[in-house]
Amino acid sequence: MALENLVDLLDVRNENTRHSYRFVLRRLDEFLRRILEDEEPEEWLKKAPDEEILEVARELRNLLVESVRNMELDHEMGRLCWYALTKALRAVGRDPLLILTVKAYGSPASPEMTEQDAREVLELVDLIEEWAKENKDASWWAPFRIIAESGISVMDLVRMRWEDVCPGEPWLEGTPDELRLRVEKPEETIEFPITERGLEALRELAEWTGIDPTEEPERPVLMSEDDEYHTDAQRVDSWRARLTYRWREAQRSVIGESEWRIKDLTRATRILRLPELRR
Repeated sequence: MALENLVDLLDVRNENTRHSYRFVLRRLDEFLRRILEDEEPEEWLKKAPDEEILEVARELRNLLVESVRNMELDHEMGRLCWYALTKALRAVGRDPLLILTVKAYGSPASPEMTEQDAREVLELVDLIEEWAKENKDASWWAPFRIIAESGISVMDLVRMRWEDVCPGEPWLEGTPDELRLRVEKPEETIEFPITERGLEALRELAEWTGIDPTEEPERPVLMSEDDEYHTDAQRVDSWRARLTYRWREAQRSVIGESEWRIKDLTRATRILRLPELRR
C-alpha cells in the first residue's frame, strides 16, 4: 500500500494541500522502498521498533541529501520529503517523543548534527553550569540544565508552569515515581521524561524565584517574585530573548569569543538523551 493513502489520516481540509501532500508522500514512499527493500513502508512505519525507525530516519536523511546534491530532487522537495516522514509517523500513531527525535536529525536543508556534535553541546552545558554558579544566579544555568536533561525546547520551558512539573507528585523534597514534565502543545499534550539532575535544577530555580511552587502552581517557572509583566505574552517574549542572549553570552565566557558558535541545545538533547530517557 502506497504512503500517499495516509493523506486521508492527516488533518488537512484544503483540497490543493491534500494533493500536495499526496504527491510528497508518493516521493517519500519511493525513497523508503530503496532503504527497506522488500518491506511495505506503511506497515513498517506502524510496527518497526523505535531504534529501527531512528536508524532508517538517519539513512533517509543521508539519501535525501545525496539526491539533492545529485539534482534528483530540488532543495524544497528534499525538505518536504523529510517533513512528510514526521507527518506519516504521526498519521500511523507513533509516540510524539519518537517523532520529535526524528525531527531533531534535521531536514536536508539543515546542518547535520551527529551524536558526537550533540555530546559536545551537552558537555558545554556542564561548563556553563560551573561558570554560572560562580558568577551568576540560577536563572543563568538552570534553564539550560533542564532542557539538557529532558529534551524540551526553550519555548516549552518559557511557557511551563510549576503545575507541569511531575504533575500530581511531590517533587520539591524527594524523588517522585515518575520524573516528567508536561508540555501543552496546540494539538496535543506531551510528557517529557527528565533526569534527577534536571529535577534538581528545577528545585534550584524554584528557590531563585522566591515563591513556593506548591502554593502557586499556576505561576510560570521562569518568573521571579519581582518580575512585573502586563501580559503573559510580554513575559514569554522577554524570557525567550533573555535565554537566547544568556546562552550565547555564557558560551562566549566559557569557550572564548573566537570559538563560540550558535549551538542548538534542544536538538542535541533530542538526538542524544531523549532516546536514552525513553527506554
